[in-house]
Amino acid sequence: MKILVTGGAGFIGGHLVSSLLDDGHDVHIIDDMSTGSVHNIDPRIPFANKHLRDLNTDLFDRELANIMLDCDIVFHLAAVVGVKNVMKNSIRTMNVNHGTTKRILEAAYCTGTKVIFTSSSEVYGCDNTEPLVENQPLVIKDINKKRHTYACSKVLNEFMALSYYKERGVPVVVVRLFNTVGPRQSPSYGMVVPSFVKNTMNDEPLTVHGDGSQQRSFIHVHDTVRALRLLAESENAVGEVVNIGNPDNEISIRDLADYVGYFYKDTYEVQFVPYDRAFDIQEFDDIKRRVPDVSKLTKLTGFKPEHGLYRIVYDCFEEQFGGIRNA
Repeated sequence: MKILVTGGAGFIGGHLVSSLLDDGHDVHIIDDMSTGSVHNIDPRIPFANKHLRDLNTDLFDRELANIMLDCDIVFHLAAVVGVKNVMKNSIRTMNVNHGTTKRILEAAYCTGTKVIFTSSSEVYGCDNTEPLVENQPLVIKDINKKRHTYACSKVLNEFMALSYYKERGVPVVVVRLFNTVGPRQSPSYGMVVPSFVKNTMNDEPLTVHGDGSQQRSFIHVHDTVRALRLLAESENAVGEVVNIGNPDNEISIRDLADYVGYFYKDTYEVQFVPYDRAFDIQEFDDIKRRVPDVSKLTKLTGFKPEHGLYRIVYDCFEEQFGGIRNA
């Protein structure tokens, strides 16, 4: 098959592209390199199939349609990512996340290409009592909190994607990604596991925001890529919203710091930093618990994650930073 991956120079996008190439698919990528890296681009991608330019421009519409006309599937991963990045660039976050998705969907309407749109667990907002189910209410408490800019852009895009499916027949699958981690993930934008790994390798304190009681669940990037591909192959997934995550890897951020710290050394320091100092903003609205219900994903595809937290942290040290000691 011929496949387009937007955000193909990003962390997840790069792993997805490599997986598709391994299975003999012809892959094109589009990335404006704002947060992507050339190190994430598989060297098997010929230069002619790299479109390293801004997907959020009017001039690109015709070229995009021409590219998609030749493709069977589009994995749309391109977006502004990272809490710190979003907090500093909320206007750009809304413009890029909405603008790129609109262009992909409009082109897909013209070409009939299937779209796998990657949304985020952030859309669930502040509801954190039970494992999160796709059809539950989405709760944003305060529109004045810049923390939720990213979530609102993704919710808007979900509505738009499903509207293109229902009104115009565009084959769309909406996926909500939960805390994907693994090799080559950059710590530059506040991603917690690579940040802890970097702190440990540099003999720096492991920085925990708030008191560290917030709970998260983490999924290995290889599992996320496999789930994305299974959903792309599933005809029953078209028109659906589906969580991708690993509820078995739930852990508090404080305990995660200890887990990562001891991977490399016997003694390490954990430093607690208030949210207002970490993000230079008052009343940062963090989510206390975010864990997915993945029964829908399993029902549609038979998917079960293969990698536990140990493998996630091991791979971050071994493949990205050159080794571990205590594992």
